[in-house]
Amino acid sequence: MSAGRWILSFAVVLGCSTPGRDFGAENTGGGGSSGGSAGNSSGTAGLARGGVTSHSGGASSSGSGAGGMLAGNGGALAGGGGMFGGNAGTSTGGSDLASGTTSTGGTTSTSGGQVTASGGKGGMPPVDDGGAGAGGEGGACDQPGGCLECVPGSRCVGTKVESCVDGHWVQSQACSGTMALCIAGACAACEPGARRCADEANPELCNSKGQWEPAATCAGSAPVCRAGTCVTCTPGAKRCSGNVPETCAADGTSWSAGTACAGTTPACIAASASCGRCMEGQLQCSGNTTPQRCNAQGQWVDQTKCSGAIPRCLQGSCVQCDPLEGNGRRCGSEDTPQVCRPDGTWQNDTVCSGATPVCRADAGRCACVENTTRCVTNTPQRCVSGAWVNQPACSGDTPVCLGSGTCGCTNAAVRCLNGSTPQRCENNAWVSQSACAGDTPVCSAGSCVCRDGEQRCSGSSARLRCQGGTWVSDTACSGETQACIGNGTCACANGAVRCGSTTTPQRCQSNAWVDQAACSGDTPVCSSGICACREGADRCIGSAAREHCVNALWQSTTACSGANPVCYGSGVCGCQPAATRCDSPHALSSCQSDHSWATTSCDAYFACNGRNCTAGPGAPGYVSCDATHVCDVGQQCCYDATSSTGQCQAQAPTGTTCARNGNEFELDCDGPSDCASGEVCCNVAYMRFVTFCSARSACTGTGAAVLCNLDEGAQNNPACTTGQTCTRTTGVIPYLATCK
Repeated sequence: MSAGRWILSFAVVLGCSTPGRDFGAENTGGGGSSGGSAGNSSGTAGLARGGVTSHSGGASSSGSGAGGMLAGNGGALAGGGGMFGGNAGTSTGGSDLASGTTSTGGTTSTSGGQVTASGGKGGMPPVDDGGAGAGGEGGACDQPGGCLECVPGSRCVGTKVESCVDGHWVQSQACSGTMALCIAGACAACEPGARRCADEANPELCNSKGQWEPAATCAGSAPVCRAGTCVTCTPGAKRCSGNVPETCAADGTSWSAGTACAGTTPACIAASASCGRCMEGQLQCSGNTTPQRCNAQGQWVDQTKCSGAIPRCLQGSCVQCDPLEGNGRRCGSEDTPQVCRPDGTWQNDTVCSGATPVCRADAGRCACVENTTRCVTNTPQRCVSGAWVNQPACSGDTPVCLGSGTCGCTNAAVRCLNGSTPQRCENNAWVSQSACAGDTPVCSAGSCVCRDGEQRCSGSSARLRCQGGTWVSDTACSGETQACIGNGTCACANGAVRCGSTTTPQRCQSNAWVDQAACSGDTPVCSSGICACREGADRCIGSAAREHCVNALWQSTTACSGANPVCYGSGVCGCQPAATRCDSPHALSSCQSDHSWATTSCDAYFACNGRNCTAGPGAPGYVSCDATHVCDVGQQCCYDATSSTGQCQAQAPTGTTCARNGNEFELDCDGPSDCASGEVCCNVAYMRFVTFCSARSACTGTGAAVLCNLDEGAQNNPACTTGQTCTRTTGVIPYLATCK
């Protein structure tokens, strides 16, 4: 934009109307922001003769420095000190439009300084692409239609309100008192958004114009206004919650409970929210005759004592009676009870009559006449202390309640007295009849009968039994008690025998069983009244012969033999203590002192020879194969030198099943005891390594040697020839020894 166009635009906005006035002091504008070097620029002619136009410097987007304002009639060009970012240049004023004269403008500074001229300090308004320049002071505007300072409106300057009057700012009001703030050009009472309380329950909120407006009234759980906010209570306030004093918290949001009132001060006093003996206005009685009222200090104060027609104190008031005193009753007359009502006044109760015709003074109730009697169905009653008391109900032999309040029998009824005397009821009283005796010694249902359950004999074994008062046939005596004696008792027949227990024979003597000598020894049990052997038991007859109990008699059975040739104890066969045997090629059994065999496994490379565990070469017929295997008679050992393990198998022709490679060996024998008389156990390198029984003369070939038993001595060993020594081999089979 050219300098001339910019000045014209600004003049139109502000409206120049007053001539000869200086508005420059109030005009301010922001500095420009476009960079570039300032050059020499010609200013545009002023709009009014003799007037000075003052504006803020604008920014030049083209890189040239912005020109100053033209001051007509010798006025100075005041540059706004725009921020151009280039070097300062000199601006030459344009010609006055009216006179054609030219004025020289001031100097423009890149640092935002002011261009000074005789016309005053100029400013530059904002341009299209620059910021606002710093304002300057204008010169006088002395032509009609000069520049205006403001447009109609108001503004705040501190706490003062200024209004635009005729284009000039004029102070119109100083804010003070309740309207001490200036906001948006008007005096205000508060800062927008502030809060306060109009009273204890009504908060107020400051609106955007700085005026207080009512907010929602505090109620419900937050009934108190505090700092403009509704809270639960006034901080520090006190109250009673039941018997617990409470204090409002410092922020007013909650009540804090204190110690509950108890003991001698159980009441919370509302006026002070403190504990006292009672609450103001409460009533009580001190004793039966003195009302008390609680004062404002929570203390009980005696009132006028009760007397005359209202002699009793009830709930703090004088009344006719106390319903809790005694039973709350009295007699108003001899047949009229009275009851004390809850309000302390006497009220007549139902008039006494019938079975309870009188009012009893000590109870205030209708009662029967003392010591009179009556019947209620079959129950006699007697009046005791004014009340009918049940006596034992009439029942059994006296089921009838008589008019006198006593019990009697039913006429013509019968019964038994003392178990032997029949009785009959006559005129409601029992009368004894003739006593029972003889075969009918017992009274039953008023008649004489036999004693139920008793027995008697009706022959040597026949019996009778009393059943239901009558004699009837009973089971005859038989078996071990076949004789009937005395009062029908079954007993044994003299001379009979039986077993009283499994070990005790018995004989009947004088019709009673008598124990005989107890069974023991070889006949320890009783059978059919005599001592006998125990069925299925055994016993020894000599060192090996045995007998077996069959049908209570001892009979011969199989004698002990074989591995268990000895009979001992209760006919049991066992081994001979200290005897030995082989249970397997590698297991030796020894007979213990209890005649049982105990088996022991032989050590590595040892075998059982029938007497003990010996090294393989000393066990006839057995070939030690490895640390855990011993081959039985008729077996050969296939030994693997790589794994030092062997396997037993049935003997085959020499060299046919084992020793097929350099690490396998075939052992048909491991010492002289495995071979027949006149033979030796020969070791040769035939088909790798083989041992077999042969004549000594036949033990020849590569590496041939005779195997010996080192347990028989190194020197003079029977398997070796003169000059040879029995020596442990150092080869791959560590338990063999050879003659060298």
